[in-house]
Amino acid sequence: MHVFIIVFFMLVLLNVFLAIIMDAYGRETARVEKITEEYSVFYDTWLLLRDVYSLRWRAAKKWCFAHILATSASDETSVQSCSDLFKLIEQCPQVEMSNEDVDQAQTFLFNDPVLGTYQFTAKEV
Repeated sequence: MHVFIIVFFMLVLLNVFLAIIMDAYGRETARVEKITEEYSVFYDTWLLLRDVYSLRWRAAKKWCFAHILATSASDETSVQSCSDLFKLIEQCPQVEMSNEDVDQAQTFLFNDPVLGTYQFTAKEV
């Protein structure tokens, strides 16, 4: 009898787990279907390599950016555009936005007593 109960609950838990996974997969495929841009594998690889080369941040700057994303007061679960990312960064209490010169892009100044001070431009982000 105990074996039957254990097997029954294991199957129910497995079914619930699979339902959660399938729901997340369905939401993600619906989000991907909304994307209108479509490139070839070679062009996507070129864009990836170009971005990796242009964003050669030091490890400390990467950790600061991760800290900004982790300590933001936003309740968003995903970032789907640049404006969403900028809103997320703006909500971090240690980030100051500056847009002093019209010719220059928007910059984010991160200041933390432990991690230090770093400046991110809109192009970098």
